[in-house]
Amino acid sequence: MEFKHLCLVRFKEGVVVEDIIEELTKLAAELDTVKFFGWYVCICIALICIVPKKGFHLYCTVHFKLSAAFFF
Repeated sequence: MEFKHLCLVRFKEGVVVEDIIEELTKLAAELDTVKFFGWYVCICIALICIVPKKGFHLYCTVHFKLSAAFFF
């Protein structure tokens, strides 16, 4: 079963979105549990499919570091 993680974000002023995309792309390539990564720039939506669900915990280690660039 896939575990899907959808992020809707609004970036803080001055954040270089390309750097965030590059880091997330690198992370997705390094984790064999990530089966799909897509970034939709037009409305800043990232969709990530992770198999199995325990792979989500590995993904979160970098995700939380990058989340400092987002508004909550």
